[in-house]
Amino acid sequence: MVNANSLYSALAPYGFETTANVCYGSWRNYAVSILSAQYSIFQLSFAVRADKKDKNLAKSLRAELRTQLGKGLSTVLNQGNALQFAYRFDGKTPLVDQFVRAADAIAAALSAHGLTPAVTCAVCGGGTPDSLCVVNTYQPVHAACMHQKLETAKEQALENKENGSYLTGTVGAILGALVGSILPLILIISTNTISAFLYALVPLAAMFGYRRFKGKNDKVSIIIVILISLLFVALIDFFYIAYGIAEYFHASFSQGISLAFQNFGRLGQLMETGDIVQTFLFMALGIVVSWGYLTKTSSAEVKTTATLLETMRPNPMYSQGYTQGAQQSSFQSNAQDFAPDEAFSPAQSQQTDWNGQG
Repeated sequence: MVNANSLYSALAPYGFETTANVCYGSWRNYAVSILSAQYSIFQLSFAVRADKKDKNLAKSLRAELRTQLGKGLSTVLNQGNALQFAYRFDGKTPLVDQFVRAADAIAAALSAHGLTPAVTCAVCGGGTPDSLCVVNTYQPVHAACMHQKLETAKEQALENKENGSYLTGTVGAILGALVGSILPLILIISTNTISAFLYALVPLAAMFGYRRFKGKNDKVSIIIVILISLLFVALIDFFYIAYGIAEYFHASFSQGISLAFQNFGRLGQLMETGDIVQTFLFMALGIVVSWGYLTKTSSAEVKTTATLLETMRPNPMYSQGYTQGAQQSSFQSNAQDFAPDEAFSPAQSQQTDWNGQG
């Protein structure tokens, strides 16, 4: 298995840097980010501007690149602002050689499809972005846009701190959790089954409601939403038991609810140990699945944006001139373009990296 740190370290001489678990840099003037997936598979993202609705683009690129890269290339995704390539590195060939071969092949294929390096800002969509920055993937941006993004996050955090309310947020969380419980209840009534993944809708909807009702968005909000979510998940389970009672006695659902209430103290006895364990597991799963959204507090948003700014570097396409940069990134789609002696070297990379040197 290929270690991510080994690959990222091997690419450092080519001007690539690493933050958290993302490696990012510039290749053939494309902004490229590399993210470790699993089992030696890495996601290589090339910043372009493509039609996200074009379903044939990814299929066509995959078919073309498989002839050159073999089964090492597994999937291609068209995200609109980036093309993402899942590539498996082996533990035999030097990692740099594998990356150069894959990256050059991808860049050539993109160029052949008319997909030159992105020349619009990933934040505002305007032209001539002067910087590159990790925004989900490594993207061209205006430095001013990223700084404005940070200032906006700070202003929103301050406004929420001064005007947010736990009370209105709690009301919103209750209403949101109620809405999020509808699908699980419909599934129970229609199929007499329950889905673990639908439990994630409850905390997600609860937090959405909390924020829509201008709840104070801090760590306390996470506790409030989790407690309300657990309550509603317990209610879903209660209705599940009530439905089972109604089925057992050939009664209506409303009669099943009435019987469940009458025997509320004995519900624990009616449930098998496996059912109780399953309930707690479903509760935990729902919270885990939605954890990223739940913990997106105002202060966390400010910290995240500030961390993104640390990855911002000058855009080589801006310093070179976009027409010249696009010409330098173009390829001819024949086999000699991929010969080892024509691959990028660290020295060549330093001439065009985003540190503004060369």
